[in-house]
Amino acid sequence: MVVAIIAVLVGLLLPAVQKVRESAAKTQCTNNLKQQGIAVLNYESQYGVLPPAATSTTAPPPYPNRLHGFAVFILSNLEQGNVVAAYDLTRNWNDPAGPNPDLGRLPMKVMLCPSAGTPRTVAYGAGDVRNGMHVGDYAPTVRVSDRLAGAGPPATTNTGILAPGVALNSDQLLGVMVTAATGARPPTFRMIADGSSQTVVIAEMAAGTLVMRQGRPFGTAAVPKGAAWPDRDLIMAPGGYDPAKAVAAADEPNNTRPGTCVVNCTNNSEVYSFHPGGANVVFADGHVAFLRSGIAAQTFVALLTRNAGDVPGDY
Repeated sequence: MVVAIIAVLVGLLLPAVQKVRESAAKTQCTNNLKQQGIAVLNYESQYGVLPPAATSTTAPPPYPNRLHGFAVFILSNLEQGNVVAAYDLTRNWNDPAGPNPDLGRLPMKVMLCPSAGTPRTVAYGAGDVRNGMHVGDYAPTVRVSDRLAGAGPPATTNTGILAPGVALNSDQLLGVMVTAATGARPPTFRMIADGSSQTVVIAEMAAGTLVMRQGRPFGTAAVPKGAAWPDRDLIMAPGGYDPAKAVAAADEPNNTRPGTCVVNCTNNSEVYSFHPGGANVVFADGHVAFLRSGIAAQTFVALLTRNAGDVPGDY
């Protein structure tokens, strides 16, 4: 009898304990994004341009012409001076001849959401230099996929599934931070015509070591690109998710695109978290908000694009 009573009490208390833990984890996640948002603002104050979402071998000044992810450019503003001092911007983020891969194996707390599941390090296969690197649960939103919101011909985009209601050209599809390459002007706050308080710059893209689909791991797909925190592929260009296209295929995320499910649907280049009901994002002015899972795709597009001339709806 006593054992039965204890079992009932445990059953009643466990959900409450889990709720408290998730609340604390969500608060920490919010603080992580807040710090990243402030770091982006500080970078802009120092250099007069926004940090890159990623760099390439053709990146224009002031960015280095090597392959790096966004996080390495804001480390100095995230109280990671020791990592900054050791990190070599003259070598690619994954160059085995330099210090960068070993630095990537250091857990970067500000890049980890406590709600995300294990494992917290990546494993791509025997001998891969990325093995053992710690994941990054946040990514800059570089653009919206034209398959979701493109205007189609005669513009240089596909016709998105939201057209004709939402039909954007290639420039209008851009987010706040972009991949630095030939022909890409370093972005500034003046380019955020839709307003820094209404435009997302970084969002959750959690559990990078596993492909997730609506709360469940998709076991047959490879580890997503951009899983490690210094990886130059730690970026997202959301195109939405369509559950009807979710077949058992390893071609992620293309085989589930486009779709109007845009938050907590899949974590492969899409906004995704382990928080019930939505995901955290930070805006270009530094404030953090929680996007609900049922957000309208049109509103989502308006929040992620910097100069589409749109006004976001309820989120």
